Amino acid sequence: MNSTPQFYEYVRSVRTDDISAAVSFHEDDERWHVTALVRAKGGLYHFTATYGGDQPGVTRLIRHARDHGRFSLRPVRIRQYFDPSMKHGALELLRCWCERNDVDALSLINQGYQGAEPLTLDDIAEITTQAKWEGIVYPRQWTRTVCHELATALFEVGCVQLAALFLKVLESRRR
Repeated sequence: MNSTPQFYEYVRSVRTDDISAAVSFHEDDERWHVTALVRAKGGLYHFTATYGGDQPGVTRLIRHARDHGRFSLRPVRIRQYFDPSMKHGALELLRCWCERNDVDALSLINQGYQGAEPLTLDDIAEITTQAKWEGIVYPRQWTRTVCHELATALFEVGCVQLAALFLKVLESRRR
């Protein structure tokens, strides 16, 4: 009988006025894996890194993000380029569109993430909270052009299947 070793990870989320970070310890490589967003004038610094030794503190993460992170314009809004760090914003805009158009956002997102662990209503609430922390501007009207811009944004943040599904939903609603 073959057995696969089980690796565990410890995950900690941090959100203050200055930083939003996920810090996880992976037993397989005995390192801390960090994804952080740190506030800056006009946007955020997006930073990913791994650390050995003790868990990195918030002050260290903020300093490293400002020194080595990639700047990302905020607030998130339609008609701007969406880099991968803007995933929460793109998903929140989709949730908003769903709410205004009587579409079940949870079902739509889960259909667009086939093969992944399904999201829950709590996950959707966390996406909204994170998007608002990062900064987001909602469209006043969901015109056809704005909806296609949202599909492009979903594609740009890496939600390719979800973007395609969203376009199918838009097309079916026009018939």
